[in-house]
Amino acid sequence: MAQPPGSGPTNPAGPQRHWQAPCPNCGAPVEFQSAASPVAVCSFCRSTVVRDGESLRKIGESAELFDDHTPLQLGASGQLQERAFTLVGRLQYGYGTGVEQGGDGKIDGSWNEWHALFADGASGWLSEDNDQYVMAFDVRPDAPLPPAESLRPGLRLGLIAKQWQVASLVRTKLLAAQGELPAPPALGQVYTVADLRNAQNQVATIDYADAAHPVLSVGLSVRLADLRLRGLREEPGADTKMLASRGFPCPNCGAPVAPKLAGTLSISCNACHSVIDLSQGIGGELQAFEQRQRFKPKIPLGKSGVLAIAGLPPLSWQVVGFAQRRGVGNGTFTWADYLLYNAAEGFAFLNDTEDGWVGWRTMTGVPEGGGERGANVVGWNGVRYRLTDSYLAEALYVEGEFYWKVQQGQRLRNADYSGTGAASGRRLSREESDNEVVWSQGGLIPASSIADAFGLPPELRRLIRPDVAPTSGSNISLSTVVVIVLILLLLFLLPRCGGYGGGYYGTAGGAYGGYSSGGGHK
Repeated sequence: MAQPPGSGPTNPAGPQRHWQAPCPNCGAPVEFQSAASPVAVCSFCRSTVVRDGESLRKIGESAELFDDHTPLQLGASGQLQERAFTLVGRLQYGYGTGVEQGGDGKIDGSWNEWHALFADGASGWLSEDNDQYVMAFDVRPDAPLPPAESLRPGLRLGLIAKQWQVASLVRTKLLAAQGELPAPPALGQVYTVADLRNAQNQVATIDYADAAHPVLSVGLSVRLADLRLRGLREEPGADTKMLASRGFPCPNCGAPVAPKLAGTLSISCNACHSVIDLSQGIGGELQAFEQRQRFKPKIPLGKSGVLAIAGLPPLSWQVVGFAQRRGVGNGTFTWADYLLYNAAEGFAFLNDTEDGWVGWRTMTGVPEGGGERGANVVGWNGVRYRLTDSYLAEALYVEGEFYWKVQQGQRLRNADYSGTGAASGRRLSREESDNEVVWSQGGLIPASSIADAFGLPPELRRLIRPDVAPTSGSNISLSTVVVIVLILLLLFLLPRCGGYGGGYYGTAGGAYGGYSSGGGHK
C-alpha cells in the first residue's frame, strides 16, 4: 500500500536502485527504477513485460500513445511537500460514446495518469486532464467498496472515515501504457471509473478494472508550479501548449479553420459559424452543425487580460471561447460565458450576467451539505452560501475553441449560490449532467476591471454592463420610489411574457455538453 502525501522520510535525490533486462520481444534494454515494480512497457516495441526472476516475460502489447501535447514526460522529476519523485510510467485513457457502447467505437477525449515513484519507495499517480492536476495515492478501504452499478452522481458515501459525494461515473478504456508500472495494465478493457469529492477538497477514485477487487485512491489538487518539476518536454509550444499550425477546411463551407489549443475538441468556423467536432482528430471524419442564432462577444476572442480569479493570484488569461447561454427556471434569462486559458493554470470562466461579472474555476472538492441537488445552504472554506436559483441551462450560440465536445440540445441542471455576510460577493455553482456533478467557485469582478484588464477600446467599453449598485436607504424621493415600484412590477411581469429575468448569474462549467474539468480523472 502506498503512503499518503507527507508521510515517510524525505530525500532530495531520486530513486537510486535500478534493474535492467533485455526485452523478450525485441532485445532492447528495459529498465526498472524500483525493485518493487513488476511491470514495464518496452520503449522500442511497446511490449508489456513482467519480471520473472532475473528475466522478463511478455504478456501483451500496448497501442501507440496519442500525442496530446502534454508538458509531462517520463523522467521528469519534482517534489511534493519536500518529497522527491520521478515520473516513471504513464497510462492513457479514453472516454466517450464509442467507449460506452462497447469499446470499439471512437473516443471523445483522453486523459493521462502518470506513475510517480517517490524517493522513499512510495508510488503515486499524477492525474492530468485539461491542464489541471491531482496527485493521488492508493489506500486500503476500511470497508468493501460498493459495486459500480450501485453508484450515481450526487450519491453520498462513507469511506475511510470521511463523507464523499459521487462526482462522476465514466465508462473508460485504457488505450496505451508507457514505462514502469506497479501492476499489469488492463489494456483494451472497458470499465467504470468513479470520482468522489469531499469537503476537505480531496478527490477519491474507485477503479473497477477488476470489478471483484476495485482499487481506491485518494489525492489532492496540485499546481505544476508548486511541484517544482524539472525535465519537462522541450518542444515548440510546449511551454504554452499552443499549436502553431493545425489547419483544415471547414466541412460545411470549406473555409480554413486553424485550432490554436492542443486539447481542443470543438471549434467554430469563422466564416459560417458552424461548430466542428474535433474529438476524432483532424485526420478523422469531421462533423459539423450550423447555428441559427448568432451573438457577438463584448470581449473579442484572442484578447488577453490580467485577472485574479477564484483565489488565484493575478494571471494573464486569454479568451479562447464564447457562449451565449439561456436558463429556464423561474422565468427565462440569458448570460454570456467566456472561456479563458492560461498555459500554467489551464482554464477559467468569465460570466457576464444580470448580477455583474463573475470569474469562475471548477473545484476539486464539494461544499459541506452539497451532496443533494436541492440543498438550500452549503458551506465552503468557512463561508455559508445560500441557494439563489435553480434552472435548466443550455447554449444558444458558441464561438471559438472548447476543451469539451460541443453537443446540440443538451440541457444541464444548475443551482447557483451566493455567499453571506462579508462574503456576499462570492459565488458557488452546481452543474449536473446524467453522469457528472461539477462544483465551481467564483466571485464578482468590477466591470471597470474587466474593461481595463482586456484593454477594451471606447466603443467596446460602452457595451460592458456596469456593476449593480446597492440602493441607499436614505434620502429617497417620492419619484424614486415610484420608479422603483414600476421597475419591480416590470420585472415581475417580464418572465410571464417570455422575456429576461433579473438576478441570475448562470454557471461556470462546460454547460454546452461534454465533460467539465474538476481536476481529477475523467
